[in-house]
Amino acid sequence: MILLVAGGYVAYVFISYSRTEDNKVLEVKGGAAETAVTGREYTAVSFNIGFGARILDKIEEMPELAVGARRHHERIDGAGYPSGLKGDEIPVEARILAVADAYDAMTSKRSYRDAMPQSKVREEIENGLGAQFDEKFGGIMLEMIDEDKDFLLRESA
Repeated sequence: MILLVAGGYVAYVFISYSRTEDNKVLEVKGGAAETAVTGREYTAVSFNIGFGARILDKIEEMPELAVGARRHHERIDGAGYPSGLKGDEIPVEARILAVADAYDAMTSKRSYRDAMPQSKVREEIENGLGAQFDEKFGGIMLEMIDEDKDFLLRESA
């Protein structure tokens, strides 16, 4: 879950991982699913992106929230989805959400794994700078991690 606060509005954005029809969890690395996916499975993953954006479309005063949700799986190097945008083609809101969503995903306990330690999360974000993550917003997240000595940013149990 990501909490966004702007312009007097608060929005809880739930971004979930996707499951295939046979209940496999799809983990995306380098812009490609780790397991071969069918067209129907890719559609299911894409639907999750569109679902969040459709919810946020209802907040007419903040259209940038839906834009961010729709494009937060794009990558700076162009290997993301759904459109393969790269660099500054990716809306700023999506570049911010991308690093926030990655942090949330790595620090949250999942049915298939425990939360990652803060040091591993920091390493993953640092390794993704300039490829997966915007260097500016990824750098800000690294600063936040470095200041978070008690690991308070993560999802609490």
